[in-house]
Amino acid sequence: PFQPRLENGRRYHWLGARYSGHDPADPKTSEEEADADAAARGQILLAEQGGDLYLLAFVREPIPHVSEQASVRLEHPLIGPLAEVGSVAYAVDRAYRLLSIGRSDLQVSTAAQFSGPPLWGPQTVDDVAMVATEDDQLLCLDGSGQIRWRQPLPYGPLAGEPAVLGDRLILASTTVTVWSVDRQTGAEVGSLAVG
Repeated sequence: PFQPRLENGRRYHWLGARYSGHDPADPKTSEEEADADAAARGQILLAEQGGDLYLLAFVREPIPHVSEQASVRLEHPLIGPLAEVGSVAYAVDRAYRLLSIGRSDLQVSTAAQFSGPPLWGPQTVDDVAMVATEDDQLLCLDGSGQIRWRQPLPYGPLAGEPAVLGDRLILASTTVTVWSVDRQTGAEVGSLAVG
């Protein structure tokens, strides 16, 4: 088991873990398929609310165990979950910065600065991560740490997670409007007021 360094009086509040890689007990994934992503195979990215990030790995020899590969203390604590896409994970800190975190080395960069906490996300949606801001913006983030697009939420806050339908995202607002946007650009394709 993994145990971080204990400090007197400190309580750990885990925000979640993201696993990537091959599970040797899973017969559906071949060793060759797992070796295709050897840099991330068997890694766990673990976030603690106080601002500590840990990159852990499953090690088979000499006996199976979890080993800390890297760790970093963020400038500000995190306020929500991690969303993982490709070679990066995204999170928002207490300074309302959207952070891009390298999955292999925990290199942290700021992808965007918000004026307040996000209303939704960051959340993984198929092959991207998305986050909705309090000023009614929707950001789509790619797997390399970049913002693919940023569009206004013309019908107000999201009512739930976007659904993927081919080359479109289907969105629903709390004002009972459903609309679709192009996955690559975020441009609106159509809408329907259902309430």
